[in-house]
Amino acid sequence: MNKAEKNVSDPGSGERRITIIICLLISVYLAVCAGIYCFTTIGEQNSYVDAKAMTRGTDIVPADRIVNINTATAEELKTLSGVGDATAERIIDYRETNGGFLYPEELINVNGIGEKSFEKIRPYITV
Repeated sequence: MNKAEKNVSDPGSGERRITIIICLLISVYLAVCAGIYCFTTIGEQNSYVDAKAMTRGTDIVPADRIVNINTATAEELKTLSGVGDATAERIIDYRETNGGFLYPEELINVNGIGEKSFEKIRPYITV
């Protein structure tokens, strides 16, 4: 038997190649997963939401001060400037009657919230 025939019939060489290929594929997969994890957690590390900058200003508001007007309780709504008990209840009534707010500007439709009031609280709300 010559050398070429011996290498072809050697059962260990094919298995070794498959093992090496599998190890390389696993290494690439883990590297990609680690990269995706690092890339997606970059945004989570930033504790600020730039709510007003997306529309017209550049105020940066801490994320823990943002109020979702579709899910907020009356107490949470009252943390907004100019929103008291009555206005908070009207916001809740409006969202229950209309199925929620589609966009923040819709808050102007609530009795007691005008354009000036809305502009004050706009950086602090989301839907």
